[in-house]
Amino acid sequence: MSFSGINSTTSDQVIANNGFYPAVSVQQFAEHYHVPSSYREAMVVDVLTHQVHVLNAALERDYVLHWEQYPSLAEVPSEHINGQSALVYYYIKALSCFAKADLLLSHQSISQRESALAEKEQQTEHRAYWLNEGIKARNYLVQSKYRPVELL
Repeated sequence: MSFSGINSTTSDQVIANNGFYPAVSVQQFAEHYHVPSSYREAMVVDVLTHQVHVLNAALERDYVLHWEQYPSLAEVPSEHINGQSALVYYYIKALSCFAKADLLLSHQSISQRESALAEKEQQTEHRAYWLNEGIKARNYLVQSKYRPVELL
C-alpha cells in the first residue's frame, strides 16, 4: 500500500486547540497530506493531537515573548497568503508535516513484513523529508517578522 493514496473516507472531527492557536480539521489534513483510508480515524486524531501539544510547547517561548498580547495567532500582524495569516498557514503546515512524518513511521510498523522491508528505505527518506518540511515551517513561523503599526 502506498502512503500517497487518495483518502476516500470523510471525517468531521476537528482537533480543538488552546484558543490561541487554530483548530485542526482531520478531513483537511487527510485530504492535503494523502492519508490512506486504511488508517483508522482514531489513530490520525491521536497523532494530530500529540503534534498539537508538541508544537504548542515548542512555540511557548515565542508566544510569551511576542504574541501573548494578541487573542489568537490569526490576529498577530503578519503577511497574508490566500487571505489567511501567514503565521496560521505555517502553524498548520508545521503541524501537518510533523503529523505526516509520525504517520509514515506508523505505516512502516503496520505494513506487511515483506513489503515493509522493500519500502523501509523509501519511507525513511519520506519521513525525513516531512520532518525537514515541518522544521522549516516552524522556523518560518517563529522568525517571521511582524510589525505592529503605531501611529505617532
